[in-house]
Amino acid sequence: MSTGPIHRGVARVLSNQALPGSCYHLRLFAPEVAQRARPGSFIHLTCHPSLTLPRPFSIFNAQPNRGEISILYKVVGQGTTFMANWQVGNEVVYLGPIGKTFSIPDSVQRVILIAGGIGVAPLEFLASTWMGQGREIFLFWGVEGEAPFELGLSDHILPGFEAPFALEPIRWQELNIPARLASVTRKEGYYLGYVTDLARQFIQALPTIDRRTTAIYACGPTPMLAATARLAKQFHLGGELSLEERMGCGIGGCAGCVVPIWPDIKNKQEWNYQRVCVDGPVFAIDQMAWEDDPLLHNKGKTQ
Repeated sequence: MSTGPIHRGVARVLSNQALPGSCYHLRLFAPEVAQRARPGSFIHLTCHPSLTLPRPFSIFNAQPNRGEISILYKVVGQGTTFMANWQVGNEVVYLGPIGKTFSIPDSVQRVILIAGGIGVAPLEFLASTWMGQGREIFLFWGVEGEAPFELGLSDHILPGFEAPFALEPIRWQELNIPARLASVTRKEGYYLGYVTDLARQFIQALPTIDRRTTAIYACGPTPMLAATARLAKQFHLGGELSLEERMGCGIGGCAGCVVPIWPDIKNKQEWNYQRVCVDGPVFAIDQMAWEDDPLLHNKGKTQ
């Protein structure tokens, strides 16, 4: 699903809360975006007049009745460093909402969310939008460094997990969505290893009949997404990926954010490049042709 025409406007900062792990929760008054934002859509923000290019950010949440959207971001460069200094009332130029969004077929009864770092943002939007519709939703989140959200002891028992002590974000407990955290460094209450291995352990414990109505939705770094695609292929699961790429224009004009895609997933004869900004950022999980593109092949081999 597409969000429709891209709107250019000026948003007003409502709050810009510092979180652990060099992350921030930004709330913007942007009624045009809030009305049309859907899980998976993103917004292009002009971080500072001195920077030529805007920066893309997944929409973390939208409240149309209040004209408000929120962004979860991490300070990693010059643009986000400027953003960390934004104050209440500052005005921000934006383009959005942009992109193809998530969709969940009626046949899917079990949704597995796999997030890497702040890739959790569009997945929380997805979960909060689709919860309460008779589906089971589970979150597996890879977090290196300090988690941006407050954690609490999980009281959810998941297939494939016998350890009595596990942590999960309290905000997900309030949504009654079971979650598990993973890290490649040892942390108490975390799974030790890649988040895709954590998800594999859960999927392996599911009865075969339950896998038939299970799908994976993921967002995070490219190596994690490539590993997620291999995981889905191993268990014959469908789903979608929200890709993270550097962008120039954000509206499909510069072709600076292309990725290799199988246009016909039933007859994989020839792949081509498609733009993450407007052809994505959400793609079907079996559309990705990372293994066949020599430029990206090595990026997806680290998990």
